[in-house]
Amino acid sequence: MRLPVDVVRHALAADAEFALAARYWSAVVALEMGAECYLLEVVEGEVAGFRDGRTSQPDILLSGPDADWAEVLAVVPRAYFQDVLSGERFGFHKVRVQGDQLGAVFPYYHAIQRMIDVLRGALHDPGVTGAGLANAGESAATVHDVDRVFDSAVGRYVYVRVAGTQYRVYFEEAGQGIPLLLQHTAGSDGRQFRHLLEDQRLQQRFRMISYDLPYHGKSNPPAGRRWWAEEYRLTLGFLIEFVTELSRVLGLDRPVFCGCSIGGLLAPDLAYARPDAFRAVIALNGMVKTGGNAPDQVMARSWFDPKLASDWHAAWMLGRTSPHSPEAYRRETGWYYSQAGPGVLRGDLDYYQNGHDLDGKLAGIDTAKCLVYVVAGEYDPSRIASFGAPQLAAGIPGAHYTVAEGAGHFMMSEDPERFRAQLGPILEEIAAAGAP
Repeated sequence: MRLPVDVVRHALAADAEFALAARYWSAVVALEMGAECYLLEVVEGEVAGFRDGRTSQPDILLSGPDADWAEVLAVVPRAYFQDVLSGERFGFHKVRVQGDQLGAVFPYYHAIQRMIDVLRGALHDPGVTGAGLANAGESAATVHDVDRVFDSAVGRYVYVRVAGTQYRVYFEEAGQGIPLLLQHTAGSDGRQFRHLLEDQRLQQRFRMISYDLPYHGKSNPPAGRRWWAEEYRLTLGFLIEFVTELSRVLGLDRPVFCGCSIGGLLAPDLAYARPDAFRAVIALNGMVKTGGNAPDQVMARSWFDPKLASDWHAAWMLGRTSPHSPEAYRRETGWYYSQAGPGVLRGDLDYYQNGHDLDGKLAGIDTAKCLVYVVAGEYDPSRIASFGAPQLAAGIPGAHYTVAEGAGHFMMSEDPERFRAQLGPILEEIAAAGAP
């Protein structure tokens, strides 16, 4: 694959986002594109050169055949950024990234992402320079201002006790009627559902409650224990007890539970363990189990290593958003991950990787007691994983399965309009069915 070398060099040098992401970076990045090879040289964050060439010892090597590079650099990519680059976990075998992951790749992952954006723009719109070049093929960068002075959601704190420990839990709510509990993804917080809470149509029929798990968002670690001397680990048992107790303390009558990612795993876990406590569960990007797709030890360490800043978490999650989503909301979704406490994302992933496993148990979920809905984003690995969302829905008698076309992993925050269009009919069906 041939690249317009001069155009790429000038575009990288002029791109403000690349400059910010590459701050203090000094590296030689080699790009092997089939028979072609290019070298990017960065010195203290400045683009020193981009040229044809090879080197035996690059700091970072991106390599792959022409066909895979064509997929990565398509105007609208057909898979997540990091899954086409390093997605062997989910069956992708695309462009590979090689180098010292902890020392060279992860700290400047955002800069590598942005470099790919610039390359894409150079191929498809070489007549444009600067930021416009890098944005070629991307969705609109900004969204319209809202036409209101206040949001309708109201926030407050509630005290929830689990296994003898008291937690001060922050939640926001809006609407009235059937209670709807909204569970955020690993390492994030309830802000992911802020757009849904403002849906006036849903407010008429549902009391929507978006909460921050302990250690997340505005829910501090528990003051009654020496949490600072413990490694945070989220477990299945804690999650089931916490959500059940939160529902009890808030006085909810068999609420609907809707969660994404770890929340999407928890939804069927609740339907299996506490079917009498919930009238329905909605699993966004849920899976039967995830242990078979566990990351390697370097990847696992990357979520907790003190040498890596939270920029890495935000950049990785930005790569899990859909290219069809409004860019302002994609960036907002990543922003939440830059604010997680040390070790929180790593601790949440312990449940994701080790705590959730419904293999052999799906037939035991009774949808006559608790309705089950499974929604997979078109761009989410759960849709194609061997124990993913299709298998989850197929194994539960009476479960409903849909694919959200164009949606990414964080559909509720990265593309709220698309999410509401997907969720609305499900909630209407649940409301029409009444409590099982």
